[in-house]
Amino acid sequence: MYQRFRLTAGNARFVVVWGLAIPFGIYALAKATDGTYDWRAKSRADSLLTRAPAPAAEESSEE
Repeated sequence: MYQRFRLTAGNARFVVVWGLAIPFGIYALAKATDGTYDWRAKSRADSLLTRAPAPAAEESSEE
């Protein structure tokens, strides 16, 4: 295949789209979503809820 390859207008368009535009699109998508998601694993002390409930207020016995 490489022996009869010619860089014609159609092949040049194919090379530009798949060689430049697609990688740039993937890069732009990665750059736009960088830091959007928290992939850190939860520890035993972390809540699995999105918004952790407030800690229960301790009742003080005032006598």
